[in-house]
Amino acid sequence: MNVGEYLKLSWTNIRSHKLRSLLSLLGVTFGIASVIAIMTMMQGLERSLVNVITQDLLRADTISVTLEGSFSFFGGDRVFTERDVERLRALPGVRSADVAGPLRGGTLYVGDKRLLDADVITTTDPSIVPLGVGRRVEGPGEIVLGAEVAERVLKQLGLLETFEDRNEERRLRLSGQLPPIDYAQVLGQRLRLRHLDRQRRVAEETLAVVGVVKESQFLDGSDSYVDSGYYGDTETVDGQEFLVFPGVFVRVADLDQLLTVRDAVEGYLAGEGSDVRALVGDQLRLDVSPTKEGVDEIRANFVGVAGFLGGIGAVALVVGMIGVMNIMLVSVKERTREIGVMKATGATNAFVLKAFLTECTLICVLGALLGIALGMLGSLGISQAMVAISRGLDNIPFVFAWDWYAIAVAAGLVVGIGSGMYPAWSAAKTDPIQALRYE
Repeated sequence: MNVGEYLKLSWTNIRSHKLRSLLSLLGVTFGIASVIAIMTMMQGLERSLVNVITQDLLRADTISVTLEGSFSFFGGDRVFTERDVERLRALPGVRSADVAGPLRGGTLYVGDKRLLDADVITTTDPSIVPLGVGRRVEGPGEIVLGAEVAERVLKQLGLLETFEDRNEERRLRLSGQLPPIDYAQVLGQRLRLRHLDRQRRVAEETLAVVGVVKESQFLDGSDSYVDSGYYGDTETVDGQEFLVFPGVFVRVADLDQLLTVRDAVEGYLAGEGSDVRALVGDQLRLDVSPTKEGVDEIRANFVGVAGFLGGIGAVALVVGMIGVMNIMLVSVKERTREIGVMKATGATNAFVLKAFLTECTLICVLGALLGIALGMLGSLGISQAMVAISRGLDNIPFVFAWDWYAIAVAAGLVVGIGSGMYPAWSAAKTDPIQALRYE
């Protein structure tokens, strides 16, 4: 007999023993579905968290460049020109390049009240700032507030209750006893900015609040952002005057190319063609710091967690395999007379072995395919539940884990062959005379 005939015979036997076949099918389906659901959900969760960490928190796709020995990113010498930034943007693998520089003497006022610990920073690319509400700065006369600054402004304006104990207020908000802060209330409010302009004169201007930075423990909520036109530090290079900043941020298009881009950035800035090299000369010592190691560590931890949860799913798969073997053994016992008739009419041991093995394998492959579909639906449900109960996760994307789906089908074949081998061998070895006597 060819393969098609064996499959046809197996399908006929499966249909004639519906309940027994259904129980076998469910055992394999739920075992594989558990593995698929866990691994699909974990890959989506990993992608979601890595994106949050990469884009909003650790900025792991970002390389920071300062002078070696600088006190901090905002405390170093201002020698990186806006022209260098434009050239860095053109390097292969660079998604964007930006600077951040504090305004000298920059202070903010709500009415006649000064906001303490409210640093005013300028950037040449506002997209570097992750927003919670509102929009980015599009020109002079606008400001994006840090979350802490926005909270203080709301309290100054009487739009938010003031607590003497800041830690107690935070605890009450985290526990849900106080509603979350509605930062949208601050949009459109007007603040006064005082700073030193390029001529080192005190300048003052009224700014409209257009956005609030996304709240996060990894972002300094006391930093607010304005247009680069307010920035006053300049240097002359090749007869042209450029804004100069204490450091540069370079974001990569592909996180896996981070180290390659780092080398290219360092090579350009240390080379003879850069403005920073022209300003500093042989004194130039760069501190080029990528943060990819943090993401690699997180991914490694995800692999460990996924392996643990996958192991739990594998246990379910083994249980399903044992169930299939048990039901197939019962099937052999139930069909003893049928086997006797088959062998009495000329069926060989090899034929009986292949017939039972094909039937078992077919059940397991069907179970694997159904398990994939059920696992995919299960992962969507688990992901939505996790988003609903979590804080800070907007969504968990669905990831087509093709490798795991292929593994699931392979597992179905292995389970089918493994769990059906002994029952099929037992059926093939049945004595036809004893089988015909079996009641």
